Amino acid sequence: KLNRWVVLADINNCITPEISKGIEFLRHYLGEDGGSLLKEVTPKNGEIASFEFSLPEDYLGISRILHIGFRNGFPNTGLQLQIQPSAWLVWPHVMPNSVCLFGFGEQPAGNSPEFVIRDALKRIVKLIQLVLPDSDEEERNNEFFREISPYWKMQLSKNKQQLILLEQPSETCELFVLTDQRQISKDSKIVWLAENIASIENHLTRLFNRSEKVAAPANAGFFIRLKSHPDVKIPSQDNLISWLSRHISKEDELMFAEWNSKSTCYPTRWLLLEVPDTNPPIIQSIVLRHKGIKGDSQGVYGRRAARRWDVTRVISPLASLEYCLVHLLSKSTIHSRDTTLLNEGLGNKKVAIIGVGSLGSSVVMQLVRAGISNLILIDPDKFESANIGRHVLGIDDLGQYKTNALKERIQRDIPFSNIKSIPNYIQYELIDKISLLDDIDAVVITSANWLSEELLWFFRELRQQKWAFIQGWTEPYAIVGHVLVTPLNSNNDGRYMFDHNGNFKNCFTKWPDNGVVALPGCGDGFIPGGPIGISSIANLIAQTTIDVLTGKDKEKVWISSIGDVEKIEQAKGVYNGPTLPLGCKQMVISRDWPSKEDNDES
Repeated sequence: KLNRWVVLADINNCITPEISKGIEFLRHYLGEDGGSLLKEVTPKNGEIASFEFSLPEDYLGISRILHIGFRNGFPNTGLQLQIQPSAWLVWPHVMPNSVCLFGFGEQPAGNSPEFVIRDALKRIVKLIQLVLPDSDEEERNNEFFREISPYWKMQLSKNKQQLILLEQPSETCELFVLTDQRQISKDSKIVWLAENIASIENHLTRLFNRSEKVAAPANAGFFIRLKSHPDVKIPSQDNLISWLSRHISKEDELMFAEWNSKSTCYPTRWLLLEVPDTNPPIIQSIVLRHKGIKGDSQGVYGRRAARRWDVTRVISPLASLEYCLVHLLSKSTIHSRDTTLLNEGLGNKKVAIIGVGSLGSSVVMQLVRAGISNLILIDPDKFESANIGRHVLGIDDLGQYKTNALKERIQRDIPFSNIKSIPNYIQYELIDKISLLDDIDAVVITSANWLSEELLWFFRELRQQKWAFIQGWTEPYAIVGHVLVTPLNSNNDGRYMFDHNGNFKNCFTKWPDNGVVALPGCGDGFIPGGPIGISSIANLIAQTTIDVLTGKDKEKVWISSIGDVEKIEQAKGVYNGPTLPLGCKQMVISRDWPSKEDNDES
């Protein structure tokens, strides 16, 4: 008894004013009746003060207790809550040793002890309403189903391998598997899976930029598109088929049973379950590991794995069920976070990008990641070390044609993209193939090459092409940039806005030597500009292109981006553009083209 009082005395000495306020408010919030059910208990697991509160009988006829703990740092650390006896997999949002009251983007409020107590208890009340004897079973199950994949994962040990599903199967099917043997990470081996061998070969061709063949890959994977949600509790390895049987068709059940029987020659297999009613799709992996396989073993499945393992040989029974990460390479997944572009049909648009230097390469990558997958890249230049500081390409691309290196990078990162590389001047290419741009939706030019720009204006008029024409460029130092838009199905011609050397008559800045920095050599030089300014103007060009392709911009327009004009003076330039509001560091102006008369006067 003496020791117990010493412990309690030490604990009381640790109680902060915030915890004291929290305890006082907890009793006040519960009221006289609720307070009678609150019992102070000995703290545990680093708690400073602990209480138990009796809960009503749940739908299983069990009376449980809510454990409430105050830890050091309260109220910022929130309340430590636990249900006893455990309601794990019985009540939604209850973990083995805690209660999960906060969803995505939420967190325990920590501005006052009173607010933390009130917020936590209100959420607990909502949870209890789901599990009372007269509660709605369907509503309770839906709470589980909304987060069923995390529940499954918490019951399985994690396998270090990662799966990359190269495409989303349209129906239940066997999957061929191939291990990535490039040794990217020894601790997390990558395994590629696909419904057919051709998809794996195409993926390898994109990665290595050469034709690749796969002779006999192992069919050690199986994909199931679930019709409904199986039980939240993961079964034993012997009851896997029965766990799934009520949630898949009879045909799928027979296919799975047949695959399960004939694929036991493989020491490790993968079952992939597509959770119903999820967009983008949530795919749960279940790793089927057989007995006799070391716990840290990550078997290699090569291009002839089906010949390596005798399919008539039956390996020992399953030892365990595990899970590993699954990455799905599909348009619906890759572009799912940009909800503003859903159903815009960008995947069917075809765009030609002329000039893939520092500005154009950034435009290309943004358009591809926005969902435009059909691109023609046209540029005659090779990638040099001086480009690295402001280009999307890097050291491994030095000496390559920019269009080829960019194509390779895009197809490696966005595998379903259709990219055509033309390392040539557009004017020479059109001589050889005059129909090159006939089926294009938009032509975007960022080359700052007047010969190419003027030719395209002339060519569009001569051929009566109806593609949208988007001309974008930066003024020296990339503090100011412009975009000229000629919309689809129009006859506008903007050549009058430029002089015979291609200088824009309405520029906002003036620079010594026109802003060109000369380099040693015959006529060699460059136009300065940093990566941040270039990126900002690239954003404007890419967004303008999307607006044109989606029909949001239907008229000819001149758009200008103006950055910090103080930097123009610091760089020995003169700003003569529109006046910016006081304190403004970035402004975008959109207006109609200047008239021919105004340009002639300027």
